[in-house]
Amino acid sequence: MIDSDVKRFTAGVLWDWKEQAESAARDEMGRTSEAGSPSPHLDRASDIKRNLELRDALQKAFLKPPALRRTQGITHPYDNFQHSRVIIRSLDDSSYPSAEDSPGISGWFRVSLYDFYHNGIEVMLQVSYAIVDEEGGWRPIRHDADYDENAFRRIKVWVIGRIPYQFIRAYDLDGDEFYNEPHLYCSFSNDGEPYEEIIYRTVGGDTDYDWLLDESRRLPNPPTV
Repeated sequence: MIDSDVKRFTAGVLWDWKEQAESAARDEMGRTSEAGSPSPHLDRASDIKRNLELRDALQKAFLKPPALRRTQGITHPYDNFQHSRVIIRSLDDSSYPSAEDSPGISGWFRVSLYDFYHNGIEVMLQVSYAIVDEEGGWRPIRHDADYDENAFRRIKVWVIGRIPYQFIRAYDLDGDEFYNEPHLYCSFSNDGEPYEEIIYRTVGGDTDYDWLLDESRRLPNPPTV
């Protein structure tokens, strides 16, 4: 519009616009976008700082001392933990320590620690099974499921839940009179669960690595009859 109407949008008009914009920008420097509302970038920076501080605190509290880890020659990441199990508790749970009968995931439960990852902590939910073909395609199965033994081999897998730092709101190392293990208080913010994703790893032997199964190679479940 400006380039096609030089009579209306003269050089003087454009210079006036430029001065007004620069003046408004100078006035806004150092201010939040709305009165009393922090910038989204400040919120993000605060979240990152809080997550990093929580990561350092959890690793210091949960892992064995570095010297001990080096001398033991640990193969599996879960052997790095000095606390093998934790209690996961929802911020909204009111049933603890009683068993919860309602459908869906419980408001509190006991799990084993597996490892830290870039965005949080991994916990072992169960040992299950998967079938793998020669090209590396795989899918989880029930222990009693039928499959084509000529096309697949069955392996044991860890079913692992990844809990991001942003879902972990507090922790208590000492536990209580019911469970004297660390308690993680989490927001169950992902459809009522504390996990951002579920992953699968092979269950390695004493000296075998627990390989992560590539989610992009996961096969669809066969159609039901």
